[in-house]
Amino acid sequence: MDLAVFKKGLLGKALSKSLTTFRQYPSIVIPFLAFTIIELIALIALYNIPRQPLVGILGPPVRTFWGEKFLHYPYNFLILPKISYYSRIVLSVFFGSLLMGTAIALIGAFHYKKPIRLGKALQFAFRKYILLFAVLLLLTALYYFLDKCITLGLVKYFIAGHKKLLFLNAKAWLGPILPVLTFLLAILLQSLFAYALPAVIIGNEKLLSALWKSVVLCKRLFITTLIIVTVTLLLFVPILTLIYNSTFLINKLFPEFILYVLIAGVIANSLIIDLCLTLFTTNIYVLYSDANDGTLAQETGKASGAKKEKKHKP
Repeated sequence: MDLAVFKKGLLGKALSKSLTTFRQYPSIVIPFLAFTIIELIALIALYNIPRQPLVGILGPPVRTFWGEKFLHYPYNFLILPKISYYSRIVLSVFFGSLLMGTAIALIGAFHYKKPIRLGKALQFAFRKYILLFAVLLLLTALYYFLDKCITLGLVKYFIAGHKKLLFLNAKAWLGPILPVLTFLLAILLQSLFAYALPAVIIGNEKLLSALWKSVVLCKRLFITTLIIVTVTLLLFVPILTLIYNSTFLINKLFPEFILYVLIAGVIANSLIIDLCLTLFTTNIYVLYSDANDGTLAQETGKASGAKKEKKHKP
């Protein structure tokens, strides 16, 4: 396969195929809608932590890590973004992995003109659940680790007595720049491993080979992948900006406004961004797989010239 020829117009092809998939099979949104509902239920539960009966169950962790005052109005809204963020991580690993795998199976079935049944796709994804779970768990752990390294590295740098880093002081680095760095980290990791779940579901890859195959494919299609991931994740920037200014919003508007922002964030993230990313990356994966002459398989460590293993298309 001539990679240069393949990459030419790939963005347009991926967009066109994704729109076609969504237009002809709008039920593809069901897995993402299901996860959105799960996340909204969790958010409402977190909002009600100061109230009975949840305060007896979830109150002690809040009291231990943040203090008693955060179980009372309006301080509970100050930590609501943080605990909802942790909630999304847990839900994504346990439930999002399965539902995203289901969506990828549906996209694969549509592409290969197989019968499209939601129940069958869910069963197929469930058989791969351990792998899907492991992929998201590893990526989440990697992001969390690198995020902490960046934060602690900056803190230790300025605690050591340094006044500036690249002509900027600690207030700038630990203020507005740090969220930008973590956002860029999210873009990088999302790009590198964007094709890992399609590799598990459509490519029938195991854990390490799926991760490595995604890295190799990202390397081959780096600009295309980076554009797709960056543009899609930028949709969440307005929500991130509002969350970053939670204290200001609580003081200038009203505390409950934070809850509305988080609800909007759940809808934007789980129902729109995740859907778009899954459609784009899965369609790029199948387009590449169809056009691939075996070079990707060789580059990911499979023996050159060996008979290709039959893939299990959903």
